[in-house]
This record gives sequence, C-alpha cells and structure tokens, in this order.
Amino acid sequence: MRVIEPRSLERTNPALVVAAGVAAYHDTKFRELKPFDDVIPLLSALRAAGVTTGIVTHGWTTKQMEKLVRLGLVSFLDPKAIFISEQIGISKPNPKLYQRACAALGLDPREVMYVGDNPLHDVDPVNAVGMIPVRLHRDNRFAGVTGASAPRYEIRSFDELVPVLEKDFGLVLPP
Repeated sequence: MRVIEPRSLERTNPALVVAAGVAAYHDTKFRELKPFDDVIPLLSALRAAGVTTGIVTHGWTTKQMEKLVRLGLVSFLDPKAIFISEQIGISKPNPKLYQRACAALGLDPREVMYVGDNPLHDVDPVNAVGMIPVRLHRDNRFAGVTGASAPRYEIRSFDELVPVLEKDFGLVLPP
C-alpha cells in the first residue's frame, strides 16, 4: 500500500483524490467482476434439480449484496439462503454462522454441502457443525493454508463437483 504524503495534496482538493480513487475502484468492478465460467451452469442445474442454493459470506452487507447482483448470481440463489456476516452479527470462522444458516432454512447440517477456498473459514467451522465441506482450489490464494480438519472433498472447479453430487449423493442434474 502506498501512502499519499499530505504535502502532495497541498495544491489540490483532497476530495478530488478520494473521488478519483472511488471512480477507479468502480471502473475496475465493472470491468473485472464476473463469475468463473463454471459457476452459473452449476447453480442453474442445482436450482433446476430443486436444490436449495445459497451463500454464507463475510463482509459488509451492502458490499456483499452488490457483488451478488453484479455477478448475476441472485436469480440462482434462494433469497432466504443468503447469509452475510455483518447482517447476521456473527463473523467467519465462527461455526455459529453456519449453524444459524442451517437453522434458518430448517436443514440438517449433515445434509448441507458448503464449498469454499479458505480452510480456516470454509472447512474447519463447517466440519465443526457437521456440514459437508468442499475445498475449492481455484487459485493459489490459500495454497499454503491448512486447517485443523480436512475437507470431505477437494476440487479445482465446479465441473469437478458434478460427478461428486451424482455419484455420492444421487443427485441427477439436468444437462
């Protein structure tokens, strides 16, 4: 991170610098924020098969909802199955966040699969409540991170999840 020296702002209005930063941030979002190619096909197939699809995410409510809207994922998620840490008042990796999600949907945690990339936030607490954790190794962000527990499955793309759902859980997904 680079810090702007106060003396460099002496000849300009600091609000202009802030506005330029905000504009650059929004331009980047519009240009770069899109789902991976395998996300919407899987979510669409899951919804068509009658599977409740949702999300448990950490962050500010408005920011996280904006991401879901911009990514075009809202129509594939059950609106009652969107759980954002700020809105719930419980942060990852607290297992109570995942328990609250299951309870709100009336689901037995042992029948709920959760896919995430961070072993500390997406595997350990999921295991702690009895859910089925799937670790997604899409990039190297958490490559060197290991948790206290192992995921039930490890995948590199959502395409690799389809045979797991079909073989191990008897789910028939439409093509």
